[in-house]
Amino acid sequence: MSPIFLSRIEQWLMTALDKNYNTRGTRSSPLSNERVLKFYSELDSILSQKILNVFYLPTLQFYSFEVTPDMTLLEFRDIIKRDIGIENIFCIFPTGHPKPVLSHTYRPIDFFVEEWQDYHNANNNPVMLYITEMQEDYKPPTPEIPFYIKKYLSAKDELPDWLLKFIEQSTHYLLSSEQRYLEAFVSGLRNTL
Repeated sequence: MSPIFLSRIEQWLMTALDKNYNTRGTRSSPLSNERVLKFYSELDSILSQKILNVFYLPTLQFYSFEVTPDMTLLEFRDIIKRDIGIENIFCIFPTGHPKPVLSHTYRPIDFFVEEWQDYHNANNNPVMLYITEMQEDYKPPTPEIPFYIKKYLSAKDELPDWLLKFIEQSTHYLLSSEQRYLEAFVSGLRNTL
């Protein structure tokens, strides 16, 4: 679930589950302070949004951006500059993307692939667009190893069984979540060649 979708669905749930039955499912109209039913229209809006999933190769991070039919490439570039903090953007389509090559005539909505929204399908690409920065120096990201795993690795005394089990489960979770990043990175590298 993308952070954009999650944020909007949380707001919608607060409206839908309002304790006050007089205001439940409604919002105040900015024009006239009357309450207007927004329950269904907001849900339709949330479900119809197009979320473009992007993987930034230098930092191995996933990003999600809402794209609209009227958004321009310049606006999309400005959003990337703001959220990721890069100037010279180089975009790469994943293998199997419906668009054969990048073109300056495309709009960001053209990068979106409806069928690839299901991340549980192993046949789908992990993202709809890879991004890297055109730069000469590459600095690999520093691995983030949780404190308790570092402490376990440097422990001199034998640890209790419950703590070992906790560390084992945490390590398994850490490695399985990192595998998603590794697969996206390898896929992105393949597409750059």
